[in-house]
Amino acid sequence: MRLVIAGLPRCGTTLLATLLHQQPGVRFVTDYVQAHAHAAERLRVRHDQALDLAQRRVALALARDNWLRLRHVVLVGTGAFRTLDELHRAILGELAADAGVGVVGHKAVLEPGAVADLLAQTDVHVIVMLRDPRDAVLSHWHHQGTSAERYLAQWRAMARFALAERSPRFAWVRYEDLVRTPSEALARVLGWWGASAVAASELVFTRGAVGQDVAWVDNSSFGDVKRVLDSAPVERWRARAGSKLVRYAQVACAAEIERLGYPPGDVTIADRARFGFHRAYHTLDQRGVAATERARRWLTQRLAPPLDHHEEG
Repeated sequence: MRLVIAGLPRCGTTLLATLLHQQPGVRFVTDYVQAHAHAAERLRVRHDQALDLAQRRVALALARDNWLRLRHVVLVGTGAFRTLDELHRAILGELAADAGVGVVGHKAVLEPGAVADLLAQTDVHVIVMLRDPRDAVLSHWHHQGTSAERYLAQWRAMARFALAERSPRFAWVRYEDLVRTPSEALARVLGWWGASAVAASELVFTRGAVGQDVAWVDNSSFGDVKRVLDSAPVERWRARAGSKLVRYAQVACAAEIERLGYPPGDVTIADRARFGFHRAYHTLDQRGVAATERARRWLTQRLAPPLDHHEEG
């Protein structure tokens, strides 16, 4: 069985991948594998669409480069697959055979449409990781320093998709549940192949390139690996409740926060007025609706400045 974890960075995808990798009969790559989605986008083809020789060469080159970075040499040739799905199956089949397991998978940063394509055009199982957007955007900003608006727009889209999707090969997991009650959270997906979760306190957390696991040292979710998972990363936003990032997330993602069962936070009328416009403007700007570049710059500077480092403080 093939399994893909789809989720934005800083949402717990590595934690879930590591937990799954520790299950009996499972081989999970804890790094992001983007080549197969990139090939579908670049070639503008479906995963189950027959490819000509030139397209197969491009897809194979992308896959070999991506997997080589993870220290796995792809042995598949252009004659061994007809579609992107068959290429994906063949490469993951190599990993499964090498490890003698029946379940194999990896992480990927995907848009909701790409997840829908996987479910519709392949037999891949997909898990989406979701995390409280206030914690997620704070972690994303302090690790990446890139647009909070774009990140939260992507988060909203994925949350809405996850809440609406009904495929039997799809599940979503809240990061907070995975930290607090890992066995119960994993049970939602382990049933796909009849496995039973290993208690978090029994796990030895490792990650690394394919075939070369190394001790995990830089992810706060693990904490002391001899004990249960560290809950410190949960609801960190409370200590930064006055942050513009947190306040913006509470307004921009209010509906999804409620539907996912997260605490609502304190949203003022001023927050709704300022950040409601801020979200609306950046949504329009991303869609190219701004009338002129001059008007766009004026609106950005006067009414909806980006949530940059200086504002975040």
